[in-house]
Amino acid sequence: MTFDDPVDPPAALPSLSAKETAAALVHLDRLEACDDLDTLRERTGQWREELSRPAPGEGSEALAEAPNPPRRDALLADLEQLRAAQTLDRARHYLSRLRKGFTETRTGPLNDLNLARWKECDEVLTDSLWLEERRDRSGAHSAEYWGNFIPQIPRQMMLRYTRRGDWVLDAFAGSGTTLIECRRMGRHGLGLELNPEVTRAAAERIALEPNPYGVTTQIVTADSQTADIRALLAEHG
Repeated sequence: MTFDDPVDPPAALPSLSAKETAAALVHLDRLEACDDLDTLRERTGQWREELSRPAPGEGSEALAEAPNPPRRDALLADLEQLRAAQTLDRARHYLSRLRKGFTETRTGPLNDLNLARWKECDEVLTDSLWLEERRDRSGAHSAEYWGNFIPQIPRQMMLRYTRRGDWVLDAFAGSGTTLIECRRMGRHGLGLELNPEVTRAAAERIALEPNPYGVTTQIVTADSQTADIRALLAEHG
């Protein structure tokens, strides 16, 4: 395992076209009308086979007509789970959950994740052990400062426990890894660092990172045990 190589961006996975999204709602109606498990399985298999062979001419121009369309691979996995259901009640439970993924956006108080489509949240590591093959050294990130953690760690935490526009406090800011991720993810960030030279270098590095969401990222020289954090936040309203 090495953290010295840059991390390649994940390849985009194809979503359903507008035509397929509209057809999916018709398929859901047909499945929900089934009163026996064998018929439901047969129709599910037909829909899955249809999705596995996209119709000619379904291109990016069709995708533009469907806002936030479901992702093809996630839907295929859902249909496989549905077809493997052992009882009609369980199949209907899967169907209800599948329809919500098409028609609802369900977010909680802690983050921006759409829980109705949680299977599409590939970036969120759900295992108890987070394995990262390489350190993210893209943008302003650097591994030069001793003891800094890989950027993927604060990113995972912020994906789970913050929403865009929230404030994040890093009481041991170091080289600014967390604040760089705050800029990328649209979170305001306040960092405290004891060493003034490290603070200065981190501020310069953070300023190099683009700020597409126009958030505030500030790092100050302060002792996290005695810093008046409320006063620092109050400066930003």
